Amino acid sequence: MVTKNTIEYVCSHNHGRSPLAQAFSLSYLSALGNTFFNVISSGSKVDKTNSMLDGSLEIPPDFVKWLLNKGLERGLFDKHNEKFVRTFADIETDNVNLLRCQQNYSRNLHRRFVAEEHEYRAMAFKRFRLGTPKEKHDQTVGRNDTFLVLGMGVENVDKSREIYINDGIIELPEFETLAGHSLEEPGRKFKSGFGGDYNDYLNMAEEIRELVFRGINRLI
Repeated sequence: MVTKNTIEYVCSHNHGRSPLAQAFSLSYLSALGNTFFNVISSGSKVDKTNSMLDGSLEIPPDFVKWLLNKGLERGLFDKHNEKFVRTFADIETDNVNLLRCQQNYSRNLHRRFVAEEHEYRAMAFKRFRLGTPKEKHDQTVGRNDTFLVLGMGVENVDKSREIYINDGIIELPEFETLAGHSLEEPGRKFKSGFGGDYNDYLNMAEEIRELVFRGINRLI
């Protein structure tokens, strides 16, 4: 008989949010002397995100729009490119050339934001004395030992549930957002720091820490 003792934290790429939640959880459980729970993290869209980053898969229009506008908001383009990007940042088009421009500009921003998040994550792990961040991006898969799946956002919860069902897990775990579980407010989410500066990431990390601690306290 499989012991259901695993808590799984899930974001999209298993990079900026869920590994942080996992590390806070492990640190807190260790301080409490609790050895029963197994804690893991994964990403509900790791394979898809990797394909978008390497160019083998197009970035969806809504994410293209978000990336381009975030780049404009942060002033990441020179004057010429800023004027150019503003002409197509918010439009959906069938024009092949414009589509190519949207994909190229947004992909470069996506890569930049992932690289920045990687740096901020390392700084946060050091600040909170969490050891070394995990380097492998683990795609979410159905597991028989998981009793609780906590998504960073609602979309991560929905996708994780779909994955568990498609993988044939009969006795499904509980699915909820991290904030929803910790605050007992189903579906609640917190603001991601992706695409922002270090202070944005640090504010997110502190919120994750508080939510993780409150969530663990509910379980023990």
